[in-house]
Amino acid sequence: QVVKDYTMSMLLGKTYTGSTFEDESSGSNSGGNYSGNAVDPVPSNVKAANIANGISAKTGIPAKLIWSQMAFEVGGFDNLSNGLMTEDHNYGGVKASGDAKRSQYNAPAGEGGGAYRHFDSDEEFIDYQAKNYKAYAEDGLLDAKSPADFAAALKRGGYYQSDESDYAAGMDRWYKEVGGAG
Repeated sequence: QVVKDYTMSMLLGKTYTGSTFEDESSGSNSGGNYSGNAVDPVPSNVKAANIANGISAKTGIPAKLIWSQMAFEVGGFDNLSNGLMTEDHNYGGVKASGDAKRSQYNAPAGEGGGAYRHFDSDEEFIDYQAKNYKAYAEDGLLDAKSPADFAAALKRGGYYQSDESDYAAGMDRWYKEVGGAG
């Protein structure tokens, strides 16, 4: 796969520059006609697509699965003015632990409460999340091909406590939104 830089106007009149993936055989980046497992960066989720594509480049996990899991964790990317994303560069609801930098935002009590983790940049989040996903390699995460595979690997690794079928169904809903076959 070839990485191409691009700039796209986003919500709130901001411009973001990032990387997307293009299929080598097509040789072009024509307005979002991406193939394979990269997430097509449409205006409502270009920032999240960049993040997912960046993590995918470091892990080999299909970006559509990464995007789906992040969207499930934060309830979608329609509101990119959310401070957790804009101020803390936290696109996955990652909580702070140990001596990690803490966000001013806290998780709801129903999700265990506590501060979310602060990242200084999108690149720092991408690096952290790629390492985090690789920690679940022995649980099969790097081989996941569907939301059900992804959810099962995270459950085996102790990532979440909720019902596996609920987590997989939540991811699958977002996966279908970005053109994944559910």
